[in-house]
Amino acid sequence: MKQPLRHRLSAAFSMILAGAGLWASPGLAQIDSYGSVAPGGSYLQSCSGISYGPDSLLKATCGPHNQHVQIITKYCEPGQDISFNNGRLFCAARYGTWGGDRAVPWGSYLQSCNDSYVEGMGGPNIALTSTCMGSDHVYTTKLGLKGCKMGGDIANNQGQLICSPADPPEVALKATCQHFLGRAQEYLCKTEVAYNTCLTDMSMGLVKACSWESHPNTYKKSY
Repeated sequence: MKQPLRHRLSAAFSMILAGAGLWASPGLAQIDSYGSVAPGGSYLQSCSGISYGPDSLLKATCGPHNQHVQIITKYCEPGQDISFNNGRLFCAARYGTWGGDRAVPWGSYLQSCNDSYVEGMGGPNIALTSTCMGSDHVYTTKLGLKGCKMGGDIANNQGQLICSPADPPEVALKATCQHFLGRAQEYLCKTEVAYNTCLTDMSMGLVKACSWESHPNTYKKSY
């Protein structure tokens, strides 16, 4: 039986992280000094002093130099590894999102880039920054993710991040939402990601109304 896309992408991400030295078998969850259950991950092999708050902020002291590091785990894909590498905590971004902080999106760039992070979460200026190998130098490069296709590859091209271009708004919307009761420019979306995409398109005047299927009271209309 063919695996769902989510599982195939997850497996592909794991293989890329392994090649980049960012992947190991996840460790067991650990109870911190405050009684909170911190998420498991290979970071536990080289970190101590774990603390995990209700805001999903994971803090730890890691490596031979006892570096104080942190990561916001709500941006991480549940069940995937959290690793410590190059003085930072990393994880795979939650499926269907660009991630945030040190939760980074899937892509072949991970084979030749490090120290990656995402900033501007939830806004039009969301971007991925990485330090990547070029032909003869190491470059710090930044890629705006708004124009990238969700689930498409992000690659390192001679020290510059590039991505598969996003579908035109109307094409992307039709792939995840349906016309609401046959009304033109009014859409019913199945997922939160699709609903938020619809809201973005509405703010640009491309659609008139957006509704979220699993939340029937969630309905917004432009006037």
